[in-house]
Amino acid sequence: DRAATLWEQSCDKEVKDAEKDRDSTRQKAGREFEMAVKWSPRNWYVRSARAAYLAMGPQLSVKLARSALIDAKAAAIFEPQKWEHQYSLGLIQMRMNELDGALESFRNATRLKPNEAEIHYSYGYTLFEKRMFNVALEEWKYARILDPERWPYINERLAVCGPKLGL
Repeated sequence: DRAATLWEQSCDKEVKDAEKDRDSTRQKAGREFEMAVKWSPRNWYVRSARAAYLAMGPQLSVKLARSALIDAKAAAIFEPQKWEHQYSLGLIQMRMNELDGALESFRNATRLKPNEAEIHYSYGYTLFEKRMFNVALEEWKYARILDPERWPYINERLAVCGPKLGL
């Protein structure tokens, strides 16, 4: 009993330390993005990458989300041939629950880079959110074909993810 308690306390401390390190790293990366945008305001790649970074972060304020959306839209307008900008725009639109816009952005990204598994996975997720389950399933299948190591458990039933979709 005592050993188990000590082990749990040790694990709790390790988890807290890891979370603290992760938060510190995220804060540092955020500051670096802000500096890069400040020093290169017309660098659309930096603005687009910042938008994607913010879209995937655990906490996103309304103010930062709007800023990221503006950056991603500008990048997609000024450099429409770059799949990265379309993808970043789709990520921030998805995060802001602008699902129709996200679908269009992900479609554009898949047209520009059809063999990028991450785009197909995000596109599938957005389709799933729109309750277009069969089409989402096809995107996820294709993502897994493109990069089977990235999603080895995509076919596993998870308690919080609903039924196994038969991939």
